[in-house]
Amino acid sequence: MKKSISIPNFENDTQAANFFDTHDTTELLSQTTAASLSFPKPTHKVVVELQENQWQKLLKIANSRKLSYTKILERFISKKLISR
Repeated sequence: MKKSISIPNFENDTQAANFFDTHDTTELLSQTTAASLSFPKPTHKVVVELQENQWQKLLKIANSRKLSYTKILERFISKKLISR
């Protein structure tokens, strides 16, 4: 008769990976619960043409805030859309 095993508590992902690599997980299914998953809403990419002086100003603002220019644009657009 096969000994029943249970899922132990793991200190890290490496221990978990080693356990599941060396055990038949079909024996453990009764000890699991379904996970609730949610996925982010899809985003849309847009192309914006800027004049050189606008581009330089955007880069200057982004650098001063230590953010990417895309993140700054997202914030500018979100702020403007919320205020409407």
